[in-house]
Amino acid sequence: MTPPTNSLITGYVVMIDDGFDGAFVEGYDGRGNPSKLTTKIEGLRSQTIYRIKAYAINKAGDGQVSDIVTCYTVTIPNQPGTPKLVTSDSTSITVSWEPAFDDGGSPI
Repeated sequence: MTPPTNSLITGYVVMIDDGFDGAFVEGYDGRGNPSKLTTKIEGLRSQTIYRIKAYAINKAGDGQVSDIVTCYTVTIPNQPGTPKLVTSDSTSITVSWEPAFDDGGSPI
């Protein structure tokens, strides 16, 4: 996505809560960089729900705040059980394993 060429927007600010439905803080300050429309917010806790909102800025000040989106940080799933041979024939094998007990916060 690119901003309109005649835009008077001078940047965007992204706000993120503390992960506990608490106060919002700046997660990205894009003042002076109106063409950047994507950012990565780092330093978050895994398996945590965050609320995020944003607003545009121009010479007159801050614009209206966007709707809030809810996001969830995930981790990689833990290790499944060791595969075990169930049956085999000349063209295939069937194996089984115990599931991973922690899905990292996202369905496997």
